[in-house]
Amino acid sequence: MHDMPPLFQRYHAEFRLVIRATVAAALSLLIAEALHLPQGYWAVITALLIVQASIGGTLQAGLDRLLGTIAGAAVGAAASLIGGLWPIPPLIVLLLAVAPLAFLAALRSNFRIAPTTAAIVLLANNSHVSPLVSASHRVIEIGLGTLIGIAVSIVLLPARARRLGAERSAQALGLIAELLGMYATPSAQRVTGAIHTQNARIRAELDRVESAAHESRREHLTRVAADPIPERLVRNLRRVHSDTVFVSRALAGWEPSRDAAPLFPAFSATVESTRQTILVIAQSLAGTGAPAALDDLDRHIAALQRSVDAFMTQTPEIPLRARQATVLPFVFETLRRDLADLIQAADPADPADPP
Repeated sequence: MHDMPPLFQRYHAEFRLVIRATVAAALSLLIAEALHLPQGYWAVITALLIVQASIGGTLQAGLDRLLGTIAGAAVGAAASLIGGLWPIPPLIVLLLAVAPLAFLAALRSNFRIAPTTAAIVLLANNSHVSPLVSASHRVIEIGLGTLIGIAVSIVLLPARARRLGAERSAQALGLIAELLGMYATPSAQRVTGAIHTQNARIRAELDRVESAAHESRREHLTRVAADPIPERLVRNLRRVHSDTVFVSRALAGWEPSRDAAPLFPAFSATVESTRQTILVIAQSLAGTGAPAALDDLDRHIAALQRSVDAFMTQTPEIPLRARQATVLPFVFETLRRDLADLIQAADPADPADPP
């Protein structure tokens, strides 16, 4: 991957998704035309909708669309038959079909396409074709697009959810390392809006990791992939983010450089060591670096504890706000513990989540 152009190296997952979606759409159109399906564009639309970044995501989207289509086509065909047997206004027939399916979609999100499919069967039905035939065409067309989308995702440039989850975890850790540096910046140089934006980016990235974890479990259940992303990997990532936020809370209302100058060098060194450790873990997760070690971080936390102890005992008059310095070693020790758990959770040789 290092020999790739920078743009492709950065967006390689997105480019692969574009290729898979394009090929799936083209194949769906060719096969639908070869089978003389009346509205083959539904196969193309379905293929484009279900092809996701990972195989697990495609499987989930394909299954949801197929289930919703079958339910919607069945109800739509039944409603159309009832409307043909009795003089019921088309609007009432539409409401009778859509209302229960909308309620089902509200209860089960994987049926959200069902009301749309029922409406299509009722409103787009050719008068020369029976409702059952029209409904079966929709199921065949959408089923075709689903099968092609899944097949292309598995065969062409397949992307396993576990790999995507590792890359997204690495990106999240890189953002967390940047956030820690922002929190340690003197207040005169700190940009509150940028910190809020950074936290929002981290939360979004962690949500993407959690989605990849769900997709990896589906891949594991369908035997597309061997092992899913451990749930505790996602939990530990969120804990590391929370620990970083606690650093800012420990610094609330005071600054080591101004209010506790004697311990500022040890504090700065601990922040930088923590940042570097997080970045090394990120590189390890992305497969571009060696496993992380915590020895250097341990030494800096111990040095910070000694500096805090000396500051509290040797400084004659300590500003009240600077007494919060006593919590800094504890905060960094908590962050260090969660980083150790993250390293273990990210180890491919580590056993699965405990029951």
